[in-house]
Amino acid sequence: MKEISWEKTGDILFYSGLILLSAFLPESKFVISVAQFVIAAGWLISGNILAKFKSFSQNKLALVITSIFLLHVVGLIYTDDYNYAFKDLRVKLPLLIFPLLIATGPTISKKSFEKLIFLFCGSVLFATIYCTAVWKGWTYHRVYDIRDVSVYISHIRFGLMIAFSTLLLGNFIRQYFNTVPLFVTIALILVIVWFLTFLIILEAITGLIILAITAFLLLCYSIWKQKNTFLRIGLGILLIGVPAYFVYFIQETYRPIKEFNKSETMNIETLTSRGNVYENDTVKKERENGHLIYLYLNWFELKDAWQKRSNIAFDSVGKSGKIIRYTLVRFLSSKGSRKDADAVMAMPIEDIHAVERGVTNINYPKANSLKTRIYEILWEYDNYINGGNPNGHSVVQRLEYWKASLALIKLHPFVGVGTGDINNAFETEYIREHSRLDKAHRLKAHNQFLSITVTFGVIGLLIFLFALIYPVFVQNNARDFYFIVFLLFILMSMCSEDTIETQIGVTFFIFFFSIILFREKTAQIA
Repeated sequence: MKEISWEKTGDILFYSGLILLSAFLPESKFVISVAQFVIAAGWLISGNILAKFKSFSQNKLALVITSIFLLHVVGLIYTDDYNYAFKDLRVKLPLLIFPLLIATGPTISKKSFEKLIFLFCGSVLFATIYCTAVWKGWTYHRVYDIRDVSVYISHIRFGLMIAFSTLLLGNFIRQYFNTVPLFVTIALILVIVWFLTFLIILEAITGLIILAITAFLLLCYSIWKQKNTFLRIGLGILLIGVPAYFVYFIQETYRPIKEFNKSETMNIETLTSRGNVYENDTVKKERENGHLIYLYLNWFELKDAWQKRSNIAFDSVGKSGKIIRYTLVRFLSSKGSRKDADAVMAMPIEDIHAVERGVTNINYPKANSLKTRIYEILWEYDNYINGGNPNGHSVVQRLEYWKASLALIKLHPFVGVGTGDINNAFETEYIREHSRLDKAHRLKAHNQFLSITVTFGVIGLLIFLFALIYPVFVQNNARDFYFIVFLLFILMSMCSEDTIETQIGVTFFIFFFSIILFREKTAQIA
């Protein structure tokens, strides 16, 4: 009878776990949990455990990365809420497991690494196709907002994965353009075009911004290396022109939001044509195209007229998840119309359908478009600084989160509040500052650097930043395309998200961080 090779069996299990994780990272929390157990089982079965731990203890890079997890362990010393603390440690366990297992496990060759990359990109492609089917209503899922089509993971993290996959495929084309068949290159270009299109459809602003900045930096680096005077002049024009156009675009989008039609506040009429009293509120500053939203408003007439024009109830949510009554008021204001029965009855049927889809401004006829999303963000901000309600507006809610975070850091500057007390600390702070956020929207920092500082203080932030940046200075990682691109992605995502505070987020981060750092090094920035 042939003797079983436990080392070979363990290696097969180890690679199978990596494959499983790459294939299901965008789709299934359950499978990625199973995959981690499979990787760990393979690592154990292959034997030489003591030698592996010795190798790990001598690997400075792996030890530095695991310091992020150890930071959370140290934070147990001065925490009060151990229930949350141990739950948080369970979520963050991959920060310890992946550097240990991948740094001391079977070598991830160039070929194996590229297979994992392609499998991940293929999984992302499948997920985008399925999400499109959800969006079109071809599945059992029912969604009201385009960003909810990512039914398995957060649309922000999904957008980040799509953006990362776009650059991975672009790099593959660059590396193998002369060695792969033309149809393969064409197919990959089509996938990249689809990914970019889907990011726009998904309104994944974070993913698009990070992708644009990373691609722009890579392009600048590539042009600078050419040492060609004309190319460098072109680079200078690019460096000035792209930011200038972006500023111009934002200003032009923001201009109608800032406008204020003062003439309509003079000689204000008090009655509708039907003899009902207008609600003329000139204190509230919310505007659409310069027109005050709460001027010349009669809710009773609006409701009565709307119910004659639409099958969607006035006080219910429309097809986009927005409440019809507020969408209608904003839409009519953007036209310069009064908000009464006459205005609703005079609306063309296409305007009725636009309101049902969640369109709030006559100038933005498509509810699901990138420009509309940018307009909404700018409108939310203007509304917020003029005393508007931040609830339900993801961008301005972050301003409230950051405000509370900075207040907590002031109170606990050096070592923070501890691993388990962050939720309680935020809730106490929201109460103390009489936050306008309702209970459902009182969340944590939505900025990983602020979250770390609130939890572990400035000392913890320095340790965290060191763990992220240290790999740049070892093993020639500063020239490693995959590492630099992924590090840029992660650092930028952490500015607007608690990237490692969820299972998907922490797994995505530490899985790619580990396989990129501990694989056989080959790919470098051109």
